[in-house]
Amino acid sequence: MIQYGDSPIKGGQQFCTNSYCSLASQKLSKRQLTEVVTVNIREKLQCIIRRNISFFTECQELFPAFDISSGNRYQVITEKVVHPITFNIHVDGAPLVRSTKSSLWPCFSSIVELPPPIREFQTNILTLGFWISCVKPDVNVFLQDIIEQLIDLNQNGTSIFVNENEFKVFVKTQFFISDLPAKSLFTKTINFNGYYACTNCTTEGNTIFICI
Repeated sequence: MIQYGDSPIKGGQQFCTNSYCSLASQKLSKRQLTEVVTVNIREKLQCIIRRNISFFTECQELFPAFDISSGNRYQVITEKVVHPITFNIHVDGAPLVRSTKSSLWPCFSSIVELPPPIREFQTNILTLGFWISCVKPDVNVFLQDIIEQLIDLNQNGTSIFVNENEFKVFVKTQFFISDLPAKSLFTKTINFNGYYACTNCTTEGNTIFICI
Protein backbone atom coordinates (compact mmCIF):
# COMPACT_ATOMS: atom_id res chain seq x y z
CA MET A 1 0.00 0.00 0.00
CA ILE A 2 1.23 3.49 -0.84
CA GLN A 3 0.15 6.24 1.50
CA TYR A 4 0.03 9.94 0.65
CA GLY A 5 -1.32 11.98 3.53
CA ASP A 6 -4.39 10.09 4.67
CA SER A 7 -5.20 8.64 1.27
CA PRO A 8 -3.99 5.12 0.39
CA ILE A 9 -2.72 4.49 -3.12
CA LYS A 10 -2.68 0.81 -4.00
CA GLY A 11 -1.35 -1.43 -6.73
CA GLY A 12 1.55 0.77 -7.80
CA GLN A 13 -0.77 3.66 -8.67
CA GLN A 14 0.96 7.02 -8.46
CA PHE A 15 -2.05 9.31 -8.44
CA CYS A 16 -3.78 10.55 -5.30
CA THR A 17 -7.43 9.48 -5.30
CA ASN A 18 -8.44 11.91 -2.57
CA SER A 19 -10.51 14.57 -4.35
CA TYR A 20 -9.84 17.04 -1.51
CA CYS A 21 -6.06 16.75 -1.92
CA SER A 22 -4.27 19.67 -3.59
CA LEU A 23 -2.39 17.12 -5.71
CA ALA A 24 -5.47 15.15 -6.77
CA SER A 25 -5.16 13.56 -10.23
CA GLN A 26 -1.53 14.64 -10.49
CA LYS A 27 1.18 12.06 -10.92
CA LEU A 28 3.24 11.95 -7.74
CA SER A 29 7.00 11.67 -7.68
CA LYS A 30 8.83 9.16 -5.52
CA ARG A 31 9.64 11.94 -3.06
CA GLN A 32 5.92 12.56 -2.59
CA LEU A 33 5.03 8.91 -2.00
CA THR A 34 5.13 7.07 1.29
CA GLU A 35 5.01 3.30 1.30
CA VAL A 36 3.39 1.68 4.34
CA VAL A 37 3.75 -2.09 4.61
CA THR A 38 1.96 -4.15 7.25
CA VAL A 39 1.89 -7.92 7.58
CA ASN A 40 -0.60 -10.48 8.80
CA ILE A 41 0.64 -10.75 12.38
CA ARG A 42 -1.56 -13.74 13.17
CA GLU A 43 -0.07 -15.88 10.38
CA LYS A 44 3.53 -14.91 11.16
CA LEU A 45 3.02 -15.58 14.86
CA GLN A 46 1.53 -19.01 14.19
CA CYS A 47 4.55 -19.96 12.04
CA ILE A 48 7.02 -18.94 14.75
CA ILE A 49 5.15 -20.81 17.47
CA ARG A 50 4.86 -24.02 15.43
CA ARG A 51 8.56 -23.90 14.63
CA ASN A 52 9.53 -23.38 18.29
CA ILE A 53 6.76 -25.26 20.08
CA SER A 54 9.20 -27.16 22.31
CA PHE A 55 10.57 -23.89 23.70
CA PHE A 56 7.07 -22.66 24.53
CA THR A 57 6.00 -25.82 26.35
CA GLU A 58 9.29 -26.91 27.94
CA CYS A 59 12.83 -25.66 28.61
CA GLN A 60 11.96 -23.24 31.42
CA GLU A 61 15.48 -23.80 32.75
CA LEU A 62 16.84 -21.86 29.76
CA PHE A 63 15.46 -18.58 31.13
CA PRO A 64 17.96 -16.74 33.36
CA ALA A 65 16.73 -15.46 36.72
CA PHE A 66 17.06 -11.84 35.58
CA ASP A 67 15.12 -12.28 32.34
CA ILE A 68 12.02 -10.25 31.44
CA SER A 69 9.77 -13.19 32.27
CA SER A 70 10.91 -12.98 35.91
CA GLY A 71 9.88 -9.34 36.29
CA ASN A 72 6.83 -8.10 38.18
CA ARG A 73 5.31 -6.43 35.12
CA TYR A 74 5.39 -9.66 33.12
CA GLN A 75 3.91 -11.64 36.00
CA VAL A 76 1.01 -9.19 36.31
CA ILE A 77 0.00 -9.04 32.64
CA THR A 78 0.21 -12.81 32.12
CA GLU A 79 -1.18 -13.94 35.48
CA LYS A 80 -4.59 -15.08 34.22
CA VAL A 81 -3.56 -16.22 30.73
CA VAL A 82 -3.03 -19.94 30.11
CA HIS A 83 -0.85 -19.56 27.00
CA PRO A 84 0.45 -15.98 26.96
CA ILE A 85 2.47 -14.53 24.11
CA THR A 86 4.16 -11.27 25.02
CA PHE A 87 5.68 -8.84 22.53
CA ASN A 88 8.60 -6.47 22.92
CA ILE A 89 8.13 -3.98 20.10
CA HIS A 90 11.17 -2.35 18.46
CA VAL A 91 11.14 0.68 16.15
CA ASP A 92 14.02 2.55 14.54
CA GLY A 93 14.84 4.50 11.39
CA ALA A 94 17.75 4.28 8.97
CA PRO A 95 18.66 5.91 5.64
CA LEU A 96 17.59 3.80 2.68
CA VAL A 97 19.00 5.75 -0.26
CA ARG A 98 21.08 8.79 0.63
CA SER A 99 20.70 10.41 -2.78
CA THR A 100 16.91 10.65 -2.36
CA LYS A 101 16.88 11.15 1.43
CA SER A 102 14.56 8.16 1.64
CA SER A 103 14.53 6.29 4.94
CA LEU A 104 13.24 2.97 6.21
CA TRP A 105 11.43 2.67 9.54
CA PRO A 106 10.86 -0.99 10.47
CA CYS A 107 8.63 -2.11 13.30
CA PHE A 108 9.68 -5.47 14.75
CA SER A 109 8.71 -7.58 17.71
CA SER A 110 10.46 -10.22 19.77
CA ILE A 111 8.60 -12.80 21.86
CA VAL A 112 9.32 -12.89 25.59
CA GLU A 113 8.23 -16.52 25.97
CA LEU A 114 11.17 -17.63 23.82
CA PRO A 115 14.33 -17.98 25.91
CA PRO A 116 17.37 -15.87 25.05
CA PRO A 117 19.25 -16.00 22.73
CA ILE A 118 16.66 -17.95 20.69
CA ARG A 119 14.34 -14.98 21.16
CA GLU A 120 16.67 -12.79 19.10
CA PHE A 121 17.24 -15.20 16.20
CA GLN A 122 16.35 -13.51 12.93
CA THR A 123 13.84 -16.24 12.08
CA ASN A 124 12.04 -15.62 15.38
CA ILE A 125 11.76 -11.84 15.04
CA LEU A 126 8.25 -10.86 14.02
CA THR A 127 8.02 -8.15 11.37
CA LEU A 128 5.00 -5.96 12.07
CA GLY A 129 5.42 -3.30 9.40
CA PHE A 130 7.60 -0.87 7.45
CA TRP A 131 7.44 2.83 6.66
CA ILE A 132 9.45 3.88 3.58
CA SER A 133 9.49 7.57 2.77
CA CYS A 134 11.45 10.80 2.54
CA VAL A 135 9.54 12.06 5.58
CA LYS A 136 9.36 10.75 9.11
CA PRO A 137 6.47 8.42 9.96
CA ASP A 138 3.00 9.69 10.64
CA VAL A 139 2.54 7.56 13.74
CA ASN A 140 -1.25 7.34 13.44
CA VAL A 141 -1.07 6.10 9.85
CA PHE A 142 1.91 3.79 10.38
CA LEU A 143 0.65 2.04 13.50
CA GLN A 144 -3.09 2.00 12.87
CA ASP A 145 -3.31 -1.45 11.26
CA ILE A 146 -0.63 -2.88 13.57
CA ILE A 147 -2.49 -1.74 16.68
CA GLU A 148 -5.82 -3.03 15.37
CA GLN A 149 -4.29 -6.47 14.78
CA LEU A 150 -2.67 -6.51 18.23
CA ILE A 151 -5.95 -5.53 19.91
CA ASP A 152 -7.73 -8.36 18.09
CA LEU A 153 -5.05 -10.87 19.15
CA ASN A 154 -5.28 -9.57 22.70
CA GLN A 155 -9.05 -9.79 22.96
CA ASN A 156 -9.82 -12.81 20.78
CA GLY A 157 -6.51 -14.68 20.67
CA THR A 158 -5.64 -17.23 18.01
CA SER A 159 -5.67 -21.03 17.92
CA ILE A 160 -2.59 -22.97 16.88
CA PHE A 161 -2.72 -26.70 16.17
CA VAL A 162 0.44 -28.75 16.71
CA ASN A 163 0.31 -32.56 16.47
CA GLU A 164 -3.50 -32.42 16.81
CA ASN A 165 -3.17 -30.39 20.01
CA GLU A 166 -4.78 -26.96 20.15
CA PHE A 167 -3.05 -24.04 21.83
CA LYS A 168 -5.15 -20.89 22.29
CA VAL A 169 -2.78 -17.97 22.76
CA PHE A 170 -3.46 -14.36 23.65
CA VAL A 171 -1.04 -11.56 22.82
CA LYS A 172 0.16 -8.95 25.31
CA THR A 173 2.71 -6.17 24.88
CA GLN A 174 5.50 -5.67 27.41
CA PHE A 175 7.89 -3.00 26.12
CA PHE A 176 8.22 -0.43 23.35
CA ILE A 177 11.95 -0.19 22.64
CA SER A 178 13.61 2.54 20.58
CA ASP A 179 16.32 5.16 20.71
CA LEU A 180 15.48 8.60 22.11
CA PRO A 181 14.65 10.38 18.81
CA ALA A 182 12.30 7.55 17.80
CA LYS A 183 10.78 7.52 21.27
CA SER A 184 9.85 11.20 21.08
CA LEU A 185 8.44 10.70 17.57
CA PHE A 186 6.25 7.70 18.41
CA THR A 187 5.11 8.97 21.81
CA LYS A 188 4.54 12.46 20.38
CA THR A 189 6.64 14.16 23.01
CA ILE A 190 9.43 16.76 22.89
CA ASN A 191 12.78 15.48 21.67
CA PHE A 192 15.28 14.38 24.31
CA ASN A 193 17.43 17.52 23.95
CA GLY A 194 14.55 20.00 24.35
CA TYR A 195 12.89 21.63 27.33
CA TYR A 196 10.27 19.55 29.17
CA ALA A 197 11.55 16.45 27.37
CA CYS A 198 11.24 14.07 30.32
CA THR A 199 8.25 11.74 30.02
CA ASN A 200 8.21 11.02 33.77
CA CYS A 201 8.09 14.53 35.24
CA THR A 202 7.36 18.18 34.40
CA THR A 203 10.84 19.55 35.04
CA GLU A 204 11.84 22.13 32.43
CA GLY A 205 15.52 21.19 32.34
CA ASN A 206 18.57 23.40 31.90
CA THR A 207 20.97 24.11 29.08
CA ILE A 208 24.55 23.33 30.04
CA PHE A 209 27.38 25.03 28.18
CA ILE A 210 30.72 23.25 28.21
CA CYS A 211 33.92 25.07 27.33
CA ILE A 212 36.63 22.95 25.78
